[in-house]
Amino acid sequence: MSEGVPEPQARWCAEEARYGLGGILASLPGAHYVNPPWRNRDAEYKPAQLAAAAGCGFDVPPTLLTNDLAAVRAFVHECKRVVYKPLRSTDYRDER
Repeated sequence: MSEGVPEPQARWCAEEARYGLGGILASLPGAHYVNPPWRNRDAEYKPAQLAAAAGCGFDVPPTLLTNDLAAVRAFVHECKRVVYKPLRSTDYRDER
């Protein structure tokens, strides 16, 4: 993140800046957007994306959202080929 700033504080600062700028952009009177900021946020949810796609008539492949390992194994066994997609694009960090 930022050099010399502890990670929790740097994350907090980045979120504050994001919400501050996002709020300003979203509240500009008469502004026209290709992708309005609030609608971008709404579209970030994968389950909602899948439901919207299905509602529009798109073919949605077999999908599983779970944290149950047995359900995942059964799904992979049934489908043979699967693609994993994270629900949100975030930094993943572990102790290594």
